[in-house]
Amino acid sequence: MAWGGGGFLASGASEATGRIGPAVTVMGWAMSTGVLAELRELPVAVHNDVLLYTDLCTFFTHSDEQDQAQRLFLGRALADAQIQNRSRKIRDKLINLPQYTVEATLEAMDTVGDSLAAFKDEVKHSAQYALNQTWHKICERLKLEGHRGSVRSVAFSPQGDRIVSGSADNTLRLWDREGNPIGQPLEGHRDSVWSVAFSPQGDRIVSGSSDNTLRLWDRIRWQDWLHDCCNQLLHHSDLVRPKTDAARGACQVCMDQAWTRRERAEFLVAQGKALAYYEQDADGAVAKFDEALSLDGTALEVEPRELAEQIKGWGTSP
Repeated sequence: MAWGGGGFLASGASEATGRIGPAVTVMGWAMSTGVLAELRELPVAVHNDVLLYTDLCTFFTHSDEQDQAQRLFLGRALADAQIQNRSRKIRDKLINLPQYTVEATLEAMDTVGDSLAAFKDEVKHSAQYALNQTWHKICERLKLEGHRGSVRSVAFSPQGDRIVSGSADNTLRLWDREGNPIGQPLEGHRDSVWSVAFSPQGDRIVSGSSDNTLRLWDRIRWQDWLHDCCNQLLHHSDLVRPKTDAARGACQVCMDQAWTRRERAEFLVAQGKALAYYEQDADGAVAKFDEALSLDGTALEVEPRELAEQIKGWGTSP
């Protein structure tokens, strides 16, 4: 770089032509020596005297545009790296901490929003993948498992509270709307069950099988009668606070034969609350709450001891 006739010349340029060399050469030299920054800080009058050549003015214009483009590029690269890192942490959480599936799903949704904001309505692949993985995990919470062969047919009851499925294991199964199996498999067919349907009233099921038969089933067997009765009385004081041998026996039958894990947990919480309120037995209530949490980790939103003492206090209030 040399001074030529009142202006700077790039390496390789000639004074005869008075032309600036390649912009990249000028920019590299000016940035490395600090001249670029110094020229931009000069007073306007001096600045105008120095910028005598149109090419030099053009260089500064281009350098500003390049700086802006570089800042934009680096900003996008940083945002992309941050989204990839967040997405990786979400996937790790799903694998190693499945109890935080809901939290991971919320984080994935938030990551998608940040990608849309940073990349002008574009969702980066890493964010899409994280959201897809959390979506699958959320759906798996309602995965119905129990058949030993392929499921050939399914149907909802007219009331929408029961599901029936037919399988290649030669059986039908009933499920509640939360995906919990009701009773034992319906056995009788000697080959795969290919078709199932509820009656319009929802009180019977018809099934068709490769054994060349149709079968008509009562939707509610004794197990289902028991399940419905237990659910009707799940919060009833006679079952929650059993005072007779029959009530205590009925309570145990519901626990052993009818209720799902979630329903058993709900009943244990009700028993714990009754112990704390009516019997002033906080320790007994905590034991019930702990047992409920062992069955369903979402059964309580408050720490067992705190809840027990709080309810115990209500029972002593005037």
